[in-house]
Amino acid sequence: MPNKRLYTFIVRGGSPCVVLPKGNLPMDHEGGQSVLKAVLTEEQAKATAAEFEKEGATVKYTTVRQTEEQHEERIRLNTLHEAASTFPSMACPGCSFFDLNTPGYCGIEDWDRESVQTLLKHKEKAREDLKICPLSKGTQISQ
Repeated sequence: MPNKRLYTFIVRGGSPCVVLPKGNLPMDHEGGQSVLKAVLTEEQAKATAAEFEKEGATVKYTTVRQTEEQHEERIRLNTLHEAASTFPSMACPGCSFFDLNTPGYCGIEDWDRESVQTLLKHKEKAREDLKICPLSKGTQISQ
């Protein structure tokens, strides 16, 4: 299945027209300048631009590409509900030390000691979270 992306079209001049890209709302250009968006494959984007150009318009279109890191983060966040059953405790997501970007989801285990100490020094909630940790992780560090 071809990869679809959100495309932004800037259409200038030409005759008023409506382009109907499959699976999107009508793209209505009144002949002046229009900024329009549609979710399309690259081929569909080229075809959409060509439709406007047939009407005498000048068309520029772009899409924002994700970096590999952004893609991985999006996948991780979209599958959070699946990971929730693997958190050490249901209390973890509300904890000051909860961190989706670490293997154990816990800053007490995964962060450097200085980061943990700094958070404890400056944030009352972090100190409270450490005291009420159902996994007794507060015993792992000395304040």
